[in-house]
Amino acid sequence: MKLVKSEYKQSEEQYSRFFSLSIDLLCIANFDGYFKYLNPVWTKTLGWSVEELVAKPFIEFIHPEDRESTIVAAQKITQSVDAISFENRYLCRDGSYKWLSWNATGFSEEKLIYAVARDITLNKENEIALQKSIQELEAFRFALNTHSLVAITDKAGRISYVNDLFCQVSKYSPEELLGRDHRIINSGYHTKEFFANLWKTIAQGKIWKGEIQNKAKDGTFYWVDTLIAPMLGQDGKPYQYVAIRTDITQRKLSELALLERSRLSVLSAEVSLALSQSGTLPEILQNCTNTISQYLDIGFVCIWTFERQTNQLQLQAGVHCTDITCSALRDTQDFPDHMVLVNNIIGLMIQNHQAIFNEELSINNSDQLVNSTFSISRFSAYPLIVEQQLIGIIALFSKQLFTEATHNLLNWIANNIAVAIDRIWAREELFSRREALLLRLASQIRSSLDLDMILETAVNEIRSLQQFSIE
Repeated sequence: MKLVKSEYKQSEEQYSRFFSLSIDLLCIANFDGYFKYLNPVWTKTLGWSVEELVAKPFIEFIHPEDRESTIVAAQKITQSVDAISFENRYLCRDGSYKWLSWNATGFSEEKLIYAVARDITLNKENEIALQKSIQELEAFRFALNTHSLVAITDKAGRISYVNDLFCQVSKYSPEELLGRDHRIINSGYHTKEFFANLWKTIAQGKIWKGEIQNKAKDGTFYWVDTLIAPMLGQDGKPYQYVAIRTDITQRKLSELALLERSRLSVLSAEVSLALSQSGTLPEILQNCTNTISQYLDIGFVCIWTFERQTNQLQLQAGVHCTDITCSALRDTQDFPDHMVLVNNIIGLMIQNHQAIFNEELSINNSDQLVNSTFSISRFSAYPLIVEQQLIGIIALFSKQLFTEATHNLLNWIANNIAVAIDRIWAREELFSRREALLLRLASQIRSSLDLDMILETAVNEIRSLQQFSIE
C-alpha cells in the first residue's frame, strides 16, 4: 500500500513539473467559474499573481466584448466531452489585453474544466492589421475603380486586366480587350513619335504622365489624363505596366472649344486680310492656303478654279503639311494625284453645289496625298460659287474630324474666296479690255486721220467698257 502511494506521489510530482514548465497557459477551473489551479506562465503573461487570479471569477478578467461568447463556450464545455476551441481577450495587470487561444474539455464527474491557452496577441494584432490593410485597400480600390479607368498590361503591352469603368467609357467588353494592346482604342490623333516617346519612358522604368485622346468602339472620341507606372522585377526591369486614367473629356472639350473659338476668330481675320491684299490671283490664294494651314490641323489644303476658256480645273494654290513643317505646292508636279481626288468629287459638286464634310479618305494612292504619319485622314471640300455658278473648289485633308464651328467657318471662307476670285477675274478682264481699247484707238489713229471717226469709235468703246464695269 505504501508502495502504491509512493508511486502515485511520484507521478503527481512529475505531472506538476510538466504543469510548471509548459510555455502555454494551463489551468483547471471549477464549473462555478473560478480557477482552481494555474501554472506560472499565467503570471508571466498577464502580470497578475496566482492568488489574484483565483480570487475572482475568471469572467471578470475577460474583455467586455468577449464575455458573452466566452460564457457560451463555457456552457458547451460543461455539457460536452469533446474539446472546445475559442478565442478571447484577457485583462493584464497594466490595463492592456492579451489575446488567448483556448482548447478546453469539461469533466462533469469532477465538475472541472481542463484548459490550455496560448498567447496569440502578436499573431492576432498582425491579423487585425492585415484585415485593416485589406479593408483600406478595398476602399482604395473601390474609390479608384469608381473614379478612374484602370488597365494592366504585360511588358509587351498586351492587356491583362481592365476595370468596369474602362469598359464603360471605351464601350468594349473585357473579352474584347484582354489579350489586345491599346491600339484597339487608338484615335489617330497622336503621332507615332508621341507613342514612341511614351514607350521609351516606361520601358526605362519611369512613370509617364500625359493627356491622350482615345476612340471608343462606337467611333466617338474621349480624352483621358493618363498615368502609366511600370512594375519592376528583381532585375529592375518592367514586367508589367499599370495605367490609371481619368476621363477628362468634358473639360478637354471645353478647353478645345475655347481655343477653337479663338483660333477660328483669328483665322477669319487673317483670311479677310489676305483677300484684301493686292497681287495676282495665285499669290492671294496662296496666302489664304498658308493662313489656313497655320490655324487648322491639316495634311493639305488646295484651291482649284475652272479655267475660263477651256473650263478645265487649274491648281491655283496649295499647302502640304507634315508633323514638322508646311510647304507650298508650286505646281501640279508637287501634287501629281490631285486630279484623281478632284475628279472623284467634281461631278457631285457640279450637280448639288454641296460641301463634303469629314469624309474618310477612300481613293487610290492615299499615302501620297497626305503625310504617312497620319493614321487616319478626313477629307472635306467646299464649292466656290458665284451667282449659282461653280467657279472652283477648295479641298482639305485633316487627321481629325473638323468641328461644326470649323465647318461653318470654312463655308464662309469658301464664299469669300469665290467673291474675291470673281472680283479679280473682273478686274483682269477690265484691264484686258482697256488695253484692247487703247490698241484699237492707236490702230485707228494710224490708219485714219478722220477726227470724227476716231472720236466716235473712242466714245463707243468707252461706253462698252463702262457697261462691262457696271455689270
